[in-house]
Amino acid sequence: MKIRKGFVSNSSSSSFMVSALDSKIELKLTIDLSDYARYGYVLKNHQDVNQYLSDNFCDDDVNELRTQMIAAIDRGETIYQGSFGDDNGGIEAMLCELGIGRFIKDRIDTHVFWGDGGY
Repeated sequence: MKIRKGFVSNSSSSSFMVSALDSKIELKLTIDLSDYARYGYVLKNHQDVNQYLSDNFCDDDVNELRTQMIAAIDRGETIYQGSFGDDNGGIEAMLCELGIGRFIKDRIDTHVFWGDGGY
């Protein structure tokens, strides 16, 4: 049996001790977007984009979004539409609350069409 003294945690939180020059640190995480898009959409070409937009939006609302999505496809990117939930906790719950955009907003190889988080 292990006995902990000092920093004790329970199942809903964990303690930490960090040394840093600045109070802000960069956290990096890797997620497989296809895992979260399994019940959403994976768009790989112009036809996929047009079909997705016609199935999910009014035509008047999508001109700018269509332009951005087509540009991403033309750059060779794949568009993943999925969701994160907070049921299982962990990284997925964090992404659900904070949004994926917070973690990849400065990347030049990734574009967030939406993903601000919250409920």
